[in-house]
Amino acid sequence: MTMSTPHHAPDAPEKMNNTAPAPGPPGQLRRVSHPPTEAATPPARPLSSPFPSFDNRIAQFAGRWQMMIALIVLIVYLAGYNTQWRFTPDSAAHVIIAKNLDAGLGYTHHADLQKFLNPGVALITAATFRITNSHQFWLINLVYIAIAIIAFVLLYRWLRFYLDRGSATIVTMLCALTEECYRFAFMVLTDMPFFLGLMLALLGYERFVRKTRGKMIVGLIMLLAGIAIMGLFRSVVIVFIAALSIVMFIRIIRGPRRALHACLFAFALIGYLALRLFDPRAAGPDGQVMVDDDRIIIERLFQQFSTTMSELWHTQLPLLFQEGISEAALALDFGPIASIPVSLFILVLALIATRKNPLGRAWLIMLLLQILLFLTVIRYMLPAIPFFALGWWWFACLLYRKAGPFHGRNLAVALLAVWIIMNTIRIGDFIAEQHHWRSSEGWPPHEQRLQAITPPPPPTPPTPHPTPSHTTPPLPPSPIPNTP
Repeated sequence: MTMSTPHHAPDAPEKMNNTAPAPGPPGQLRRVSHPPTEAATPPARPLSSPFPSFDNRIAQFAGRWQMMIALIVLIVYLAGYNTQWRFTPDSAAHVIIAKNLDAGLGYTHHADLQKFLNPGVALITAATFRITNSHQFWLINLVYIAIAIIAFVLLYRWLRFYLDRGSATIVTMLCALTEECYRFAFMVLTDMPFFLGLMLALLGYERFVRKTRGKMIVGLIMLLAGIAIMGLFRSVVIVFIAALSIVMFIRIIRGPRRALHACLFAFALIGYLALRLFDPRAAGPDGQVMVDDDRIIIERLFQQFSTTMSELWHTQLPLLFQEGISEAALALDFGPIASIPVSLFILVLALIATRKNPLGRAWLIMLLLQILLFLTVIRYMLPAIPFFALGWWWFACLLYRKAGPFHGRNLAVALLAVWIIMNTIRIGDFIAEQHHWRSSEGWPPHEQRLQAITPPPPPTPPTPHPTPSHTTPPLPPSPIPNTP
């Protein structure tokens, strides 16, 4: 009966065999057994990781080639760069306000749209106009690519609190190579800067609550800065404040470190209120403009509750599961029937993968609830893509561990290939549009783009009709010829 060799724990001390090997014939090399080296053991998981501990060769490969993967992602993003403005109606409104700021006219819009737009995009666009001393877009396009790269670096640093080096690299790569993230890295809109603020706030929260040595103050500053960035670009920051409030309320009740979480919530709330007080829209003629978004939320939830629920069940919920989640993650519309199970599958995986991350799960749930209650648009799913990628990698690791070292590895690689290939095809189409290799709705004629950002001329007053100085005598009636 053969006995299997017992498996030693990575931290267990090895027993040294001090007995000398048996002597062999003269001239024959003796085989000496050495204890297993430390590199042969699987890497230890970070604290509170939802992933199983096993010898993941895919994660180890990604960890060894991390810099090469990062370089490939950077090259892909630089391949889509051009110096022209990618036109959208929302972007046109921000550009008009930026031009007015650059001209010294203040935060104004000729159609009075400034009270519906957060000032972040207009401020950074006006700053680039002032730096270049022209209304060209080559610098703001570079700024948006830099914002996207910084956001992915912050995402990687946040994932390192839960994942090992290779797994964090894979999830960051999956997120960066989605068509949704790639597209909005080249549009002068609020999506990518808001995503940067979200990643900064999540990273600051983890640094603060984990009491990293000498980094608590830095974590608090990062959290407040992330909330400020989100508030500058979108009013949806109130959803993050709500998710943070839920997590803090649970922590204060259950513990531990109740006082720490109470102080963190107080700082976050004070920072949000200070941001609203210094909103440049409050300096306009209607000082109550800064509470318009809050008023709309209250009306939708209380005064128009029946209408909101009817739209949720008949319009928003089908759009979320037929188009929103599946297209945001896999860049493909599977049809009205097949998209529903695919979207449910991706959402369930994201919720499972975030079970050790209370703030991430609360933010994901609150974001989807906000989308359902107000407007289901694919671009609003961008802050949820990192959690979809995290769930996708969790399922790949599950297949790898359950199906065996050979078949499991092949299944995991195939699953990652599905995500990457489907998004890369759409990214290739987008790069072709950026360089005008193919036509696109994002590139209307130059005259139409100029017309969108040029304010209409003021209406000319009507010319009064001259009043006659004398009365014109009536004409005599014309004679009627006699008829026979």
